[in-house]
Amino acid sequence: MRALCGKFSLAFVSSKLNVEFGETAVIGSDVRMYSGVVIGTISHLPGKRHPTIEDDVLIRANALLLGAIRIGRGAKISAGAVVRRDVSPGVVIRLVQAKLYRQLQRRVCLTADAGN
Repeated sequence: MRALCGKFSLAFVSSKLNVEFGETAVIGSDVRMYSGVVIGTISHLPGKRHPTIEDDVLIRANALLLGAIRIGRGAKISAGAVVRRDVSPGVVIRLVQAKLYRQLQRRVCLTADAGN
């Protein structure tokens, strides 16, 4: 796979575009990144070396995502966080140590059937 595979919409929220992607990085759809984000590696061996970022992820300024890790759908990475382990879907990661801050609650939407 190449970087930025598949259908995606990627929003950079910054006046200065300064985001770095590794060549084996995979970015999902509706991912928002602020300036200074690095999606890099800690290895130069062949094969998958860069993060896979699933859909609807928010990555704040100057965050570092390093290695063949997976960032789960809907996760939020705070500014300046250094992430070297997988991040579960729907969690908030903050601080340089990139510790779990809290689990987000899943929203349940109830819709009325217009045909009844």
